[in-house]
Amino acid sequence: MFRDKVLIFKLFLNIVQAFFLSQVFPGTCLYAAAGSRETGLQAFYERPPERNVRIAESVEMQFCRIPGGEFLWDSPENDGTGQSEQQKVSIAHGFWLGKYEVTQKQWQALMGTNPSAFKGENRPVELVSWHDCLEFIDKLNRRTGKKFRLPRESEWELACRAGTDTGYYWGNSIAEEGDYCWSGLNSKGQTHCVGEKKPNRWGLYDMNGNVWEWCQESSGWDNYIDLPRGRWYVARGGSWFTFGESCGSSIRTYNSPDSRFDDFGFRLACDEL
Repeated sequence: MFRDKVLIFKLFLNIVQAFFLSQVFPGTCLYAAAGSRETGLQAFYERPPERNVRIAESVEMQFCRIPGGEFLWDSPENDGTGQSEQQKVSIAHGFWLGKYEVTQKQWQALMGTNPSAFKGENRPVELVSWHDCLEFIDKLNRRTGKKFRLPRESEWELACRAGTDTGYYWGNSIAEEGDYCWSGLNSKGQTHCVGEKKPNRWGLYDMNGNVWEWCQESSGWDNYIDLPRGRWYVARGGSWFTFGESCGSSIRTYNSPDSRFDDFGFRLACDEL
């Protein structure tokens, strides 16, 4: 009984502190950090707020609020991903990020077509280029009056890690990969419906595996800020085709903005909803 009272009191103090910080530093969220070791009632506050946006008749998109924060870019030397160099990346303000990858149903509702190789309305749309994604976003913004965009690469990794510093958002063990992502080990050579695997601590699904996710930047490999524009654009997260460490939180790939692959898709970001 005494322990429960202490836990509730600590929870109250955390909420008060979070509220104060949110007033002083806009973009700070009113829930506990994902890395918190508290249990019980406090776990409720580890999930960020969610919001739905209607994009067509009976078609909605779900978004999670991601708090500003910082993380170490690239993984620890012993995480098995083959990355070792690290640098601290900070994001000052929170943002909204798609809870799921954009689905074929959502794409069809807006664009009137479905380019995907692996058909299924709740599977991620694929065979879409970086430029195709921008066309979708432009139509969506004109329809909703909002300002959706592709996530910046730094935002993507902050959201994927959800407060973790391990090679994957579930830990450092490749053995657990099958519980959290669709990769070359379990996909049977195709995409799968979004949301079938376990989410990360902030409620985001398929951040690793299923399809690579296009990001906003062209391929500058030295930093996350003021990346030089070029012929290649970054994608993150691995796919149904990649194996093991290639689905790690720090892994990057890149391609021409006009290229289309059956393991490339995207999810949306927005500063305010």
